[in-house]
Amino acid sequence: MGMFTNLLNPAFASFDAYTYLMMFLVGVGAAFTMRTIGSLVTATIAALVVFATAVFMRDVVSTGFSVGDAMTLISKDWTALLTLQFGVLSVYALATGIIIASCYGLLLLVRQ
Repeated sequence: MGMFTNLLNPAFASFDAYTYLMMFLVGVGAAFTMRTIGSLVTATIAALVVFATAVFMRDVVSTGFSVGDAMTLISKDWTALLTLQFGVLSVYALATGIIIASCYGLLLLVRQ
């Protein structure tokens, strides 16, 4: 349990309600684009890319679209990406995959 807690704390410590909402909406959108459950891995990877882009764009919008602030954000986010630990990335992928699979399952129940 200790190792799992050590992965969860850095993974979700900086999240606020809007970030959780963005992760959920990206997961729901990915579930709607899947044709079969076999494309869950591809949908999860694509959802992680879309989620990272959405978080970056949220930061750019919050700074008021100034070029200097955007360049600082790009530098900061690139450094964060390069130092991202595999365990934290795995936690993000697992959480996103669970959201996508759950929403896809609900979607299949509704369609029948």
